[in-house]
Amino acid sequence: MKEKMQNIIKKFLTKEVIMYVIFGVLTTLVNLIISFALVGAFKIDGSIASAIGIVTSILFAYFTNRKWVFNTTAKGFLENFKEFWKFIAGRLVTMAIEQGGVMILYGHFGMAFTPVKLSLTIIVIILNYIFSKFFAFKTDKKEVEESDKPVKVVSKFNFLEYMKTNKINIYIFLGMLIFAFIVCSNFLKEHYTNDSYYVSAYGYDYYVRHFLLSNRMFSALFLLIFKWLDIPFYKEITIMAVILTFIMVLAWFILYKFVIKLMKKEKSIIYNILIGLASFLVVFNMCTAEGLLYVEVGTMPFGILFAILGACILATDRKFKYVISLILVTMSGLFYQATSAMFVLLALVLIAIKHKGNIKAIIKDTIFIAVIYGIAMIVNFIGVKIWAKILGDEFRKFEMPSIVAILATILKFGETILIDNVGIGPKYFYLALIAILTVIFIIGIILRKKDYFMILEYVTLIILSIIIPIIPILATPATQYIEPRMAMCFGSIIGILIIFLLAVVEIDRNKYLLIAVATITIFNFIINSVFLITASSATLVTNRLDHFIVKDIIQEIEKYETTSGKTIKNVGVAFDKKYTMYYEGEPALRCYNVRSMGTSWAVKEIISTFTGRTFKNTNVPQDVKEKFLQNDWDRYNKEQLVFEEENLYICIY
Repeated sequence: MKEKMQNIIKKFLTKEVIMYVIFGVLTTLVNLIISFALVGAFKIDGSIASAIGIVTSILFAYFTNRKWVFNTTAKGFLENFKEFWKFIAGRLVTMAIEQGGVMILYGHFGMAFTPVKLSLTIIVIILNYIFSKFFAFKTDKKEVEESDKPVKVVSKFNFLEYMKTNKINIYIFLGMLIFAFIVCSNFLKEHYTNDSYYVSAYGYDYYVRHFLLSNRMFSALFLLIFKWLDIPFYKEITIMAVILTFIMVLAWFILYKFVIKLMKKEKSIIYNILIGLASFLVVFNMCTAEGLLYVEVGTMPFGILFAILGACILATDRKFKYVISLILVTMSGLFYQATSAMFVLLALVLIAIKHKGNIKAIIKDTIFIAVIYGIAMIVNFIGVKIWAKILGDEFRKFEMPSIVAILATILKFGETILIDNVGIGPKYFYLALIAILTVIFIIGIILRKKDYFMILEYVTLIILSIIIPIIPILATPATQYIEPRMAMCFGSIIGILIIFLLAVVEIDRNKYLLIAVATITIFNFIINSVFLITASSATLVTNRLDHFIVKDIIQEIEKYETTSGKTIKNVGVAFDKKYTMYYEGEPALRCYNVRSMGTSWAVKEIISTFTGRTFKNTNVPQDVKEKFLQNDWDRYNKEQLVFEEENLYICIY
């Protein structure tokens, strides 16, 4: 018995564990000392103090763990950078658990700060060891097991040597970065959309609550950070736009490099160009670009990045790849749920490339893809329910629809997605592109002697790109609507199909097919780039027009208050005969340029933003409604304003 106990102790009480415990204690002390010092000495709120303590301890833990605990064997900038983001990813998960626990137990339920902080810290220590050992650090197994042997010395990073050996990749990434910042330059300027005025009018807390009720915990955390740093909302938009553009470029570069390596086409210039352009179409398209637009999806690019990483990891031979992929996809959903849908399509294409011809292996990984996505969705569903109970507000009401309702919803929104391009641009545009690519696919299949399994793969990609965005709508029949950001996997389908044709169907066997795909790829690359410029420019133009109108309305309010001696406290909104979403001459680009002064639930908020005053909603009297309905305005007119006592009634035209 004694010998067994000694063996158990010897097995688990290794040098690595001992060192982890030592530095874990030091890390914990850093966390606790800073947290308690801020709460006790500086009287800072416990939730804010906890966040500062966590961030500081994470940086301390990274530098100590990589060198003295796990003895990383990573060499060069690239490997060290990979370890760093993996370490940070793992800590983001545990940070969300710890900070969320403090916010709920201490902030919401009023439990004592000290026991809450200590209990959560113990849980996080265990989770951090698991993440660091099996996910983050690259270690020499023999070195870890044989703790009595001297630690392997890792050579110092030589920046000049790294630049020399990786200069092509560096140039490619910098080229991508410069190009993205050029076409997205207008997104980097101060801009507003309908939802933005809620934050501007009511402060960060309004949308923090909104994000939590949607289980977008990381998005809520970002807003809280800006709130704690006391950064104004209009500056937050610009700061996040810069960060998120970089994140999208990083996702673009990772997808491009992974596909090229998986295809074993690193030396092919034509394939590098085409896969690079196709990867751009996956990451930067009419749907995903909303990630750079406004606060509701202000952290969406992080979700896209994690979805792409999850798909790439699953298509490797890495140990624990399914677990790692599940963690990444789940984290993707915690930024924005719709981003995790991109994982499904990308993972299907990547395993098709990896296991080309091995139907059994493809089916096996396809099952894992479904399981991973399903678990991520279940976690999200449970999270929504938990936050609804904690905050006492059921923002999303889930119901089980009837078969008839399901079919009707699929037909309705299937048409919106496939025919109307989710309300952006000319009808049938995406459908026409899919049809052209399908013709090329059919010819390619015929040349491959009718590979029927590839037909199944191709059709599945198209069907899923339409069906997956509709699934959440089916579960929330009370609030059925769809916006481009909700259909990101459809927005990325053209780029995904191009990758499938190049990597799986291998249409390069026929030079004419290759030329056709190259032409479509370049054409779409140009179209998507122009769209980014057009959409961001249209946003700025709409902002200016909204602001001109609201400033004139404010002048009328001030004039009325001065002459009548009354103060406007309530705002009501009604419509004229023919309501339009866009200003005259502006393209139809949905959320990018829908008029805020033409959106019933944003009018009061935009007035609040520019006056600094809070107004209440009020119903418009029937006689005033009828008066408005007799008109069909195509531009702002002062007749659209009716003042009555403490009420202002505004007509949306």
